[in-house]
Amino acid sequence: MPIIDALIHRGFIIHIVTNAPAFLFDSALKWTHQCHLRPLIVDVGVIQSDAITLDRTKTMDALEGFMKTDSEWICTETQWLQQNDISMILLDAPFLPALAAKAINIPAVVVSNFTFDSMYSSLCELPTPKETKILESVYLAYAATTNLIQLPGEVDIPAFTKRDGLVYKVPLVVRHSTKRRDVLRAELGIPIDAQVLLICFGGHELLVGSWSPDTVLPDDTWYGLVVGWNSKNSTSRLKSVGQNVFMPDLINCSDVVLGKAGYGLCSEVVAHNKPLLYIKRSGWAEESGLINMMNSYGHAVQMEYADFTAGRWKHTILKAVELNQTSPRGHLHTDGADKVVEVIEGLMKI
Repeated sequence: MPIIDALIHRGFIIHIVTNAPAFLFDSALKWTHQCHLRPLIVDVGVIQSDAITLDRTKTMDALEGFMKTDSEWICTETQWLQQNDISMILLDAPFLPALAAKAINIPAVVVSNFTFDSMYSSLCELPTPKETKILESVYLAYAATTNLIQLPGEVDIPAFTKRDGLVYKVPLVVRHSTKRRDVLRAELGIPIDAQVLLICFGGHELLVGSWSPDTVLPDDTWYGLVVGWNSKNSTSRLKSVGQNVFMPDLINCSDVVLGKAGYGLCSEVVAHNKPLLYIKRSGWAEESGLINMMNSYGHAVQMEYADFTAGRWKHTILKAVELNQTSPRGHLHTDGADKVVEVIEGLMKI
């Protein structure tokens, strides 16, 4: 979103092509003459069986099904690109649109810290012959991209290992809070002097197990905010908040964040100087780059999966608090969105 907003403010006309919920783009879509939403499945991402576990079989089956219609998809997309006079595609980070862009000779620029070829390769450590063929097709699609604008927290991106001259590194692209900490706490019924744990897992059902404020929180001065949790499970100290609440505001309102290591969450905890508790996900290639970034510019503490599901959180929460208070960290600039737009403007002049 920061990149979209920055492009709009520079006068670009934007078409957002995605199957993500429309509410995620509300701030951009208010510019009706400049920003348009086109709902379309552009990739299958990675399928999870729960909040933590990646499902290799379902992911690869979905990817195979998606790729079976790739020629038809590319043909339709090529026509749409021409009809709407599109001059550049930005990818975060689907791969098939790059082939449509190549067909009509327009730039296709990856703007990301990872690509799905590395993700799928990590998920399929010993690929079957069928999986190998699919992985090769994904790699070849990324090879059709023209440039990479690389965000912090990066991992190896195979399509650009031998194309260094086409890679542009930028600072952190990140959203910032818009509401004061004390104001949001008052709205949520949380004392200003309380400690708050924010729990967010991207809308997946949480394995609640034996959770209760007394088991998961260090003491009765702590409150928990659970994003996307069933509100009927809420208590006075373990509260549910909707997924449409602006996440940077929740992060700024909190003292510790518990969740998965994804770019959005990691960038926002770094920008707001909050420690992250994360549960390691096997096969999630992006994670290593993000944790490296957190170790340099933020604070990340791993919580064991068994401790997470059993509600044994207290020790890890307190460890994160101590680390954030006592360990210095490096500084990472947060003007990445403006830098991305500068790169895009430069590429359009070539």
